[in-house]
Amino acid sequence: MRKVTREEILTGNPLKVMFVLSFPVMISQFLHTLYHLADTFWLGHLPPAESGEAVAGLQISWPIIWFLIALSFGFGIAGVALVSQYTGAGEKRNANIVASQMLSLSIIFGLIVAVFGFILTPYLVPLVTKSATVTRTAITYMRLIFWGMPFMFIAFTFQSILSAKGDTVTPMYINLFTVTLNVVLDPFLIFGWWRFPHLGVLGAALATIICQ
Repeated sequence: MRKVTREEILTGNPLKVMFVLSFPVMISQFLHTLYHLADTFWLGHLPPAESGEAVAGLQISWPIIWFLIALSFGFGIAGVALVSQYTGAGEKRNANIVASQMLSLSIIFGLIVAVFGFILTPYLVPLVTKSATVTRTAITYMRLIFWGMPFMFIAFTFQSILSAKGDTVTPMYINLFTVTLNVVLDPFLIFGWWRFPHLGVLGAALATIICQ
């Protein structure tokens, strides 16, 4: 799968260009869902005494995580629009300035979400479950995920910048590599394979952060 050139974007068949640009994005979005599915799959293979609570904790975690992430994603959309406009106009310097500002802001917003997420998690989780064991599992998972937010924000922003410049293929390959790594790393950290400790749901969160 090849990248679309600037000339093709400006002068090529619009439908063909849209398909070539959007297909890798669709694959990337599909791959993003595999992080959650991989964690669920491996946690579901824990001993019966652990698996039910682990999977339940995971299922209630991500809606809350994405709720807090979504609150800070507006700046990214605005930045992507500016990068695309400057790139299309041939103003590479301005596009790079906006891109660097986006990366800096992604670190700041990532830290803000990490801190607020860590603090608010014990108050948000009980709103969606009354099970004490599931609550503990979800809090353990979410708090570690939130500490990895700055890295996730940087990764999302980097991929958005590449897409805004017309390169949707590189993010797809990056996602393919990281998702594959997550699928492989999950069981080592969850079950304690080889010399790794048995971490359970904490291992699933740690694998996701490492791969992001």
